[in-house]
Amino acid sequence: MLFGEASIPVEKAVFPRALWLDRLIDIPPAIKQINKVLTSGRFPHFSIISGPPGAGQLIAALHAAQFLLCGSEHKPCGECLSCYKVNGLIHPDLHFSFPLIGAGALAIDHYGPFREAVKEQAYLDLPFWQRKFDADNKQFNISKAETWSVIERMSMKPNEGDCNVMVIWMPEFLGKEGNVLLKLLEEPPGNSYLIMATEDPSAILPTVRSRAQVFQLPPVDEGVLADYLCRQFSMERDRAMEYAIISASDVATCINWASQQSVRWLDLGKMMFQKAFIGDPMGFLEWNERLIALSRDEQKQFFSFVERLLSLSLRTRHGLLTVREGVEVLEYAAKISGRMDAQTIDNMQIMITDTIYAIQRNANIRILLLDFMIKLSGLIRGV
Repeated sequence: MLFGEASIPVEKAVFPRALWLDRLIDIPPAIKQINKVLTSGRFPHFSIISGPPGAGQLIAALHAAQFLLCGSEHKPCGECLSCYKVNGLIHPDLHFSFPLIGAGALAIDHYGPFREAVKEQAYLDLPFWQRKFDADNKQFNISKAETWSVIERMSMKPNEGDCNVMVIWMPEFLGKEGNVLLKLLEEPPGNSYLIMATEDPSAILPTVRSRAQVFQLPPVDEGVLADYLCRQFSMERDRAMEYAIISASDVATCINWASQQSVRWLDLGKMMFQKAFIGDPMGFLEWNERLIALSRDEQKQFFSFVERLLSLSLRTRHGLLTVREGVEVLEYAAKISGRMDAQTIDNMQIMITDTIYAIQRNANIRILLLDFMIKLSGLIRGV
């Protein structure tokens, strides 16, 4: 009471419930393991969340961060001010590091584009991030200057909570610069947590990797992913399952393909192989016109689809994949593997990689695609 006046209770702010965990398409056992460790209060100061492309590693890392920074008794509540800020990626005690272009580039100077990218595509992948910089053919890295910035930010006193959380997305881009972080990992300052979200843990230095507790996410279940695509993009179930299978359950890739539903990549791929098998010059031109009508991004997506289709055909050829009756993409992959040997398929994948690179370099698309079809036809027909 002040000057005889009764004190007025201040209501605690409550925000619309928003949890990063809810952005996961599926909740695998690894997430339950992470939750168990978080709830026990024994979450490691250095952890690696790993998994195949599109498994939701970044979302899982942000879920852990939301739990650690939540100010409520039941964590994460999704409704307190801290949860609201973590949901918006604006909490002052939540820090990020990620691949950029340039030896001196610092993540803290690019938080805006990163927040925008993650909000737009929670299952963030490198191609999507590259498009934010219009940098398909430029080399990304996490520089030595950035590693020192990580140490500096981790050493700061927390602003609002009782801990700092650093999320490093794509730590495989650290390379040898990961050695700079060793002392930080051995003697973490205060109450701080460093979480790496990676698609390729083998690319992280063994001296770094050995100091972490690793949580391994599995691929998203094909059926669950297909159901998600049907709901989000009003897709036919067969096509959604086709995308889930050929992408190896890569959610980000499936979303990219689903956003271009006017073009069915499998039909375009079938047309390409049919014209190449026949060796029909007029057919080459017809296929060319179909490809030229697409944007460069769509053209790259198509060739990426074919690359994955060829990978499926190799797996079916070697008995590593069961061909399910009625699944068109698997039946066609098996058909390809029956008509071409492994060396031909390998050579074809090299051609496709070179073509994607040429598209990124803004090559003359009409000449590029015609040259590709002539070489593809010669490769398939052995002439």
